[in-house]
Amino acid sequence: MDQADLLLIVRREFCEEGPLLHPETKQKRFPHLHIFADYVDHFPAEEWYDRIVGPMLLQPKKLFLPMSVSLPRDESKLVVAYIDRQGSERFMPSAFHEWLLVQLLGNPDVHLLHLHMEDYTAEQQIYIASQADVMTGVHGNGLTHLLWMNPYAPTYIMEMFWETRFMLLFASLCRLKPQCRHRVIYGGVPFNTTTLNEELEWDIQSWFHPNYYTPEKFADWDEEGAKAYVNGIFQEALEAKRNRLHQK
Repeated sequence: MDQADLLLIVRREFCEEGPLLHPETKQKRFPHLHIFADYVDHFPAEEWYDRIVGPMLLQPKKLFLPMSVSLPRDESKLVVAYIDRQGSERFMPSAFHEWLLVQLLGNPDVHLLHLHMEDYTAEQQIYIASQADVMTGVHGNGLTHLLWMNPYAPTYIMEMFWETRFMLLFASLCRLKPQCRHRVIYGGVPFNTTTLNEELEWDIQSWFHPNYYTPEKFADWDEEGAKAYVNGIFQEALEAKRNRLHQK
């Protein structure tokens, strides 16, 4: 087994932080997080991507692209993959979901991939994720597809939490890709976790304000502030993509 095949399995509670965390778990959490930090900081994400996604990119797109999914002809457009979970038990408010779709569909610089990942084969899911510049959706397994996003280009994850406490799972996975930027809407309260890609000391309390742990924040969330934050993320991602294309 070579380095690219190494796997690290961490119990879920060691990736979480919040007021309900058991004291014994808190004592055990930090050594595990240090191990995970060292693991992801040395994981060869590019080699993994080249071995799995690389051969797929050499094949005709029609082999891996479902009929219901299209890609833009203009490579300067920002490809946003929205993983829709509105039909599940974990979803965002309908009004915000509808607003998000209107913003994405109405932006001429954005190409929207409105996805229900369960409708696609494993190969299709990997291929679609590899084409995305931005991946967004409610916290859940669908965001695991960030693993297949291009590690050679700036990518963004916009994760949304609604009436659930914040968890580090996908913010941690972003560390696998140095150019991945993780952004969060927590009950409508925006903040970013880019420092996860730069911080080697896992002092979680210094990363997140305690208010971000309290579900009560959902009751008085700043809707307009959250919307402005979302639009700012798309603009930041678009500029990053165009800068990269300009440097080619």
